[in-house]
Formats: sequence, C-alpha cells, structure tokens
Amino acid sequence: MTENQLEKGPDGQAWVWVIIDRPGQGEQLLALSDEREGSFVPAFRTKEDGLIGLGRLSVNLEKQQREVQAMDASEVLRLAARAGDKVLIIDGQGRVAGELELPES
Repeated sequence: MTENQLEKGPDGQAWVWVIIDRPGQGEQLLALSDEREGSFVPAFRTKEDGLIGLGRLSVNLEKQQREVQAMDASEVLRLAARAGDKVLIIDGQGRVAGELELPES
C-alpha cells in the first residue's frame, strides 16, 4: 500500500488512522497477532474505517480504553518496526487491504 493511496495530513505527509491503547496514559499503538499475518499494527485509510475496526475489536478484546487517532504513516512504521511489528491496512470490512510501505526518501 503506497502513500498515494492514503489521506494527507495538514503537512502534506501520508497519514493513517490507528487504534491507540490507553490514550493519554502511557499510550501505545494497538498491535494484534494471528497465525497468518504474525504480529501487526492495524491501520486504516479513513477515520470511519478505524471506528468500524475499533467497534469490532471491542467485542473481541477485554475492555480497555482505546481511541482512533490519525498519525503520520512514516511514524507508525517506525514505531511498529521498533516493536518488531509490520503495519497492515485494514478495510471497513475488516479485511487486510495490504501492507503499509512508504517509498524511501
């Protein structure tokens, strides 16, 4: 998934919507894992897709404080890589649309 397919932030950079655990209290990106994809950070192209994803997750995960936030895609990739995770773009139906990859600058 290239940056041309993502929303642009006010700074012109590619942005994605991610789910944040414990916003404002030692917050971190939500990471998930499954047998097929391994460990990954789910990211969404739009806020609406992110809210749908959050709603689906809250049914399956214990009740914790979570919210959807927009972040610079390159920052999401950096943080995920530091934790050993990849970043997958998830569509509004909960399907993997592709892996987030930004071109080298």
